Amino acid sequence: MKTLPFTVLLSLATGLIQPASAALPEPIATFADEYTVCVSRIDPERLDLQAWTDAILDAAPDQRTALAEPLGQFVRVARTWLDQFRAAGGRNIHALLSLSYLGTEPPVLLIATVAPGGDAARLQDVLAPIARELHAESRVLSGCVAIAPAGVWRLRESSSLRPPSARLAEALADSEPALATVTFAPYAEASRVLEELMPRLPMVVGGGSSTMLGQGVHWAKLTLQPPPAVALEAMVRSRDGAAAAALQEICQRGLNAIGTIPEVRHQAAAWPDIQTALTPVVDGNSLRVQLGREQLTTIARQLLAPALTDARRKAARIMVLNQLKQLALGLIMYADDHQQQLPAHLVDILPYIGTANVLLAPNSAVEPPADLQQQDRAAQVAWVDAHSPFILHLREVAMKSIQSPSTTLLVYQKTDTAIDGQVGAAFADGHAELMSAQKLAEKLK
Repeated sequence: MKTLPFTVLLSLATGLIQPASAALPEPIATFADEYTVCVSRIDPERLDLQAWTDAILDAAPDQRTALAEPLGQFVRVARTWLDQFRAAGGRNIHALLSLSYLGTEPPVLLIATVAPGGDAARLQDVLAPIARELHAESRVLSGCVAIAPAGVWRLRESSSLRPPSARLAEALADSEPALATVTFAPYAEASRVLEELMPRLPMVVGGGSSTMLGQGVHWAKLTLQPPPAVALEAMVRSRDGAAAAALQEICQRGLNAIGTIPEVRHQAAAWPDIQTALTPVVDGNSLRVQLGREQLTTIARQLLAPALTDARRKAARIMVLNQLKQLALGLIMYADDHQQQLPAHLVDILPYIGTANVLLAPNSAVEPPADLQQQDRAAQVAWVDAHSPFILHLREVAMKSIQSPSTTLLVYQKTDTAIDGQVGAAFADGHAELMSAQKLAEKLK
C-alpha cells in the first residue's frame, strides 16, 4: 500500500507510447530494467563551483554578506571531494530509479563511471561516505562503481528482470551535453495503471479523462546548463501536436490552480509573472519550458524574497531576546556591585555588557562611537536615548525589594520598533520574552 501513491505519481509523469528503435547508452544499458522510469546524470567536469557561487550571490545581492561564508565553506569541502573524484578517474554520475526497487530504502541505484586508465578501487573509496550515508553497498562492475541498498542487489541477482523499454532509450538518445539531466520515461503498463487508478483527472486541472495524460506523454526531460550561460529546460515529448496542445491546456489549468493557493499568494506575490515563465509552449509534438539565467534569477528572487524576509524577522526577534537577556544580566551584575541597587540609566551598565552594540536594534546601521565609554555621562545618555530601542523600566530600585522577579519588568523594547507586532521584554529573574504591544502596555501600568 505504501508504494501506491508513488506509482500514481510516476504514472502521471509518464505515459504509454509505441517502442522506439534507439539503443540505450552505457552504463544505463547494463543496469536498467523494464521498470526503470527515471535516469539522472551529472557531469562533474562541467561543474565550476566558483561560477555557481558567483551566480547564487548575483541572484541574491541583498544576502551576499550572509551567504558568502557558508557558500565558501561548502565550496572548499566540495572542491576537495571533486578533486579526489577526478583524480581517481571518475567521469559521470548516474542515478537510476526503478519501480522494481520499491520497498527498498532508498529505491535508487547510483553509478559512477570510470575513465580509461582510472582506478575503480580508489573511486570506490572516494564514494564510500555516500554508500554509508545511504546504508548501501558499493560494487565495481563493468568499469563502474555502483551503489545500491542490499534489496536492490538481491533483486538484480534474480532472473526475473527484463530489459528496459525502448521509450527510455528514445528519451536518452535525444540528450544534449549538460551539467545535469533528469529523464522520465514510462513503463509499458503505465497508461493502463493510471487510467484504472485515476479514470478522471482532478478538478483542479479541469477534470476529464486521464487518457490524454496517460497516453499522450511519451517521455519528459529536465536539463540544467552551467554558468555562465545558466539555463533550465523542461521538455515533454508527446504523441503528436494535438496531444501536445491538450497537455499544454492541462498544465495551464494546473498553474492557474496553484496561483489560487493562499500560501502561494503569500510566498509568491509575483506568481502571474512566474506562471507566464513556467507555461509550456507547443513545439511540434513537444512541450517546452526554457528559462535563461535572467529569468531564473528573477524567479529565484521572487520566490525567495518572502522566505528571506521571514528569516530576517525571525533572526531579529531572536537577536532582540538575546540582547534583552544580556541587558538583564548586566543590570543584575550592576546591582550586585552597588548594594543591590539598580542603575538610573542603561548607559551605566556599559562596563558589564562589553559592547554598546547590545543597546542597538538588530541589523542597525548605526555604529557606536569608539570613545563612547570615555565620553562624559551626559553625552553617553544622549547617544543611548537617541539610538537604543530599549528602555530601562526600574530605575534606582533595590533588587531585594522585588517580590516577584519572574513577572517584574526590568527593561523593554520600544513599541515603535516592534517586529511583526511583537516587542521584547526582560524580567528581574533574567529571562526575556516577546509579547504584543498591548500586553506590554498592561505590564507597564
